[in-house]
Amino acid sequence: MANFRTKARAIDLLGKNQIADLPTAITELWKNGYDAYGDYLVAGLYRAGYQDVSQDIFLIADDGRGMDYDDILNKWIVIGTGNKRNTNEPLSDEERLNKKPRIPLGEKGIGRLSVAYLGNHMLMLSKKANSNIQVLFMNWQILENYEMFLDEVEIPLTSISDMEDIDAAYDRLRKDFLKNFGNDSDDLSKSWERFANEKESVMKSLNEYKRIPEVIKADLESHFSEKKHGTIFLVFDPISELKELEKENSKEIVLAEERKEAAEHTNYIRSALSGLFNPFDEELTREREENLKKGGVNGEPDESPRFLIYDSTGEYHDFLDLKSFYTVDEFEDCEHWIKGSFDKEGKFSGVIKAYNNECISYQFAPRQRLRTRVGEIELKVAFWEAQQSKSIMSPEIWKNYEKKAESYSGLYLYRDGFRVLPYGRTDFDFLGFEENRSKGAGYYYFSHRKMFGYIGITKAGNPQLIDKSGREGLIANDTYRSMRNLLKEFFKEVAIKYFGTSSEGRRNYTDELAKKKKQDALIAQEKKKNRQQLMAINKELKEKNKEMDSVEAEISVLQNQLCEELENQKIVKSEERNLLSQISNLRLRILNAKVIVNPDVSLEGNESIQDSFYTHEERRKALEAVLAEFNKTVMDNVYKNALVDEYNEKYGIIAKELDQSIRLCRDRLKTVTTQIEENVNHKISEVEKMLYLFSPSAINLEDLNEEDTKKYLSELTEKYEEMLDVCRRFVMDYLNNLSALDMDGEELALLEAYKSKEIELSGKVDIFYELAQVGMSIEVVDHQFNVLYAQIRSELKILAQEAKKAPKLEPVYNALLVSFQHMESNHKMLMPLYRNTRRIRKKITGKDIESILINFYGQAMDKAGISFVCTQCFLDHSYDSYESMLFPVFINIVNNAIYWVGFVDEKKIELDVQGSKTLIMNSGPQMSHTELTKCFEIFYTKKPSGRGIGLYLAKRNLNAIDLDIYASNDPELNRLGGACFVITAMNEDNGEK
Repeated sequence: MANFRTKARAIDLLGKNQIADLPTAITELWKNGYDAYGDYLVAGLYRAGYQDVSQDIFLIADDGRGMDYDDILNKWIVIGTGNKRNTNEPLSDEERLNKKPRIPLGEKGIGRLSVAYLGNHMLMLSKKANSNIQVLFMNWQILENYEMFLDEVEIPLTSISDMEDIDAAYDRLRKDFLKNFGNDSDDLSKSWERFANEKESVMKSLNEYKRIPEVIKADLESHFSEKKHGTIFLVFDPISELKELEKENSKEIVLAEERKEAAEHTNYIRSALSGLFNPFDEELTREREENLKKGGVNGEPDESPRFLIYDSTGEYHDFLDLKSFYTVDEFEDCEHWIKGSFDKEGKFSGVIKAYNNECISYQFAPRQRLRTRVGEIELKVAFWEAQQSKSIMSPEIWKNYEKKAESYSGLYLYRDGFRVLPYGRTDFDFLGFEENRSKGAGYYYFSHRKMFGYIGITKAGNPQLIDKSGREGLIANDTYRSMRNLLKEFFKEVAIKYFGTSSEGRRNYTDELAKKKKQDALIAQEKKKNRQQLMAINKELKEKNKEMDSVEAEISVLQNQLCEELENQKIVKSEERNLLSQISNLRLRILNAKVIVNPDVSLEGNESIQDSFYTHEERRKALEAVLAEFNKTVMDNVYKNALVDEYNEKYGIIAKELDQSIRLCRDRLKTVTTQIEENVNHKISEVEKMLYLFSPSAINLEDLNEEDTKKYLSELTEKYEEMLDVCRRFVMDYLNNLSALDMDGEELALLEAYKSKEIELSGKVDIFYELAQVGMSIEVVDHQFNVLYAQIRSELKILAQEAKKAPKLEPVYNALLVSFQHMESNHKMLMPLYRNTRRIRKKITGKDIESILINFYGQAMDKAGISFVCTQCFLDHSYDSYESMLFPVFINIVNNAIYWVGFVDEKKIELDVQGSKTLIMNSGPQMSHTELTKCFEIFYTKKPSGRGIGLYLAKRNLNAIDLDIYASNDPELNRLGGACFVITAMNEDNGEK
């Protein structure tokens, strides 16, 4: 009887020869880890030069349930094994690691062989919970001996109880592997005679890769120590696809073309490995986060999957950077999206958001019955306009979508939440969106490069959608073709109805966009006009300040003259008229020095001019007050006949100036009236000309045939609407708007208010974008800090043991410990600021506040030579409040004070209590009028590196606990002459508001 025998090369054919590329190989191994109920999936590329790594080594690991000796012998090295989960026998809680049951992703029993694609020289370590570590060695290059039979291949396998034994085990396995070359006289040895080069290559690897670097051994030990179970593959000679990752950053590349090619390779790998699990499946995401929290730090979930690259500088980073992938919020905020599902008949039911408007219910049915039932399909896809000028999103948001699209755009395919490659890759447009767009955007609106989202299928619901043997896409069977045709028809219908160039939705949107552009143009024009008016005001301020300098000098002379005259009981009559005339003249000049800001002009957005305006007006009013006092003094000391003469003279001067102003007003009125009349007559003339063109005489009505008469009738109706529209919209609206203007200028004041608010909000929106980026950075840094904090604490424990053995290490260890404890104490100082302490109301004294301020800033103030004083009244004062609300207020204001006192010689910060008022004073520069009124507004700041949030939050915090805060230049409060902040009870009259 004959039996099949299998050559060893069959493993090559089923393994690396079936793998399309690097992302597929890595994904297959991670998929196996997920099937083994692992959630922490990680890869690491250790570059030569990283610590004690002498050549590139690749690692890929999971925290699945792992394998024992029997599992490896009876399952892992048995090709095409039936999977226990494909039987009716369910897995126990222990086998599932107490996680929810999962639908298996692997089904052929050959995915494990994809590790051979990554490199030849491989070491596998696997561990079940509470079991020894299994260590298996293989060099896949021996399979290139085509004369070897599969049952002749020896795969060395051993067990170790502790990672300290890994070096000896690895050495033993390499020696055992030599059995694959046979003895000198046996048939196996002779079979290598034809494959001498391959044998030499394997032997070279065995001699070259004799040791596992210490840094990698530490990571292996850490993995099994923390996770307790899982599987790790070490590949000592990774393929060039791995070695060339991020090659575009290498100094060795000089040519721009070569650098671009390397960048494209890196981007391709990153794109293909991103979005491994469906990020838009909220239930799956929550489940994975809960599982990953078990191995995380401080209750935060582990990041997974990760692909760490350890470079020769001693640093490492995550190649995937999952935070840069599209988020659920970005999906919801996109200007267009589609959500819904197809039933077994191919009918779609869902919702569409078009042009950022409200969601619309949408149903679709294919025109022809599907040849083959596909099964239920979920669809979620977001997309945006190809040109920013046509997008309703802001330029910043549109650019963010465009930037991410370079790596992550496309329509992904997920089976039971796990990505199926190559769908979603930027270069794999399986629905032909880009090809169809060239045929016309009316029917084919969608672009593969301007969308992201997914098609969701399941193993149970779509059994005929089957992976290719190479795990690179689905087999193009009838079911796959039916799904593809269904989706193509669906997107075409949606484009025709809502998004194509000839769709009703597009026409409405185009009108809306044109209106928006017109509004933006008007706003831009108004801003330009406002800027020009501000420049004119600034020029006028400078000119009138010079005039006030002259007036101030003359007032000084007049004051001296008046003092001399008042030495007598009465002013000499010959000088009465002269003094009154001088005072009157100066008062008129001061009055004319007033800068008038038109009601429609906003000073918002230009603090320099705003401050100059208020300073000028305060100075002008002060001089007015001085002259008024002079006038009163003279009036109290003059005879009546002098007063009568003075009144007549003053009336004459005023009457003359006002008569000139009245003439100017009447001339301007005449000019404006003429212009209005010309504008109205011009529009009326247009209507009259249009009407004449359709008069019976103009069209020779009597000579027209019936068809032409009907045509003119139709055109006359259309033109009537147009002419009526001109009369109503242009002429009547124009006149109504003019007649609605009141003499008090309330409409112009309202316009100024709107302009001020628009300028203010525009500035704030820009800062919001910056803060969003800062927030994301803080999130990353915070997580990294917690991870590093835990790592340092753990490593110090190990170092403490080593220091006991080696006395030379003890001083180094002690120095590190002191530094770490100092960092730890600083970290603990933040505890009162955490929001969870807000619920605890307690008595907080001034002494408590002084203590925390000295802890935070004591060293910094001593170094800067700042005198920090808390009066006894402040130290004795107490607040019945929350630490997390009160402490940040003092911390922020004192932090600001430390900065501002740096600009003066005498540096002092003082805290005091005066009655019911708490005073926080410093000797820095005094605050201007604008700063006093605006310093508590969000984003307002004068510090070059400030964000304008601290004082805003301080006021919000205090308001939440029935306190308030304001800034004051009142000398009774502001004793140091710099900035002074006053904390009072809520609604207490502070005289500043």
